[in-house]
Amino acid sequence: MVTSVGLRYVIGGVFALTLLGYREAFYLLGGIALLVAFLGSLCIEPASVNAESLKDLDHIGVALMLSGSLLLVTGLTEGATS
Repeated sequence: MVTSVGLRYVIGGVFALTLLGYREAFYLLGGIALLVAFLGSLCIEPASVNAESLKDLDHIGVALMLSGSLLLVTGLTEGATS
């Protein structure tokens, strides 16, 4: 999936000057990435969750990660309007 993200930029740049344009290559490789993600999710076994594994959870790390993600999303969505 990571490879397809890198290939989108390279192949999109190659097709930018053709009649197809970069968007068609971008959508094609994006669709391939979604297909690989879906097929990969079918191959991964679900993890069992028990009470002992939740005690080992890094609560401070989770709070920092969530707050950082929320601040990033808020900054990117509201930053253009002000």
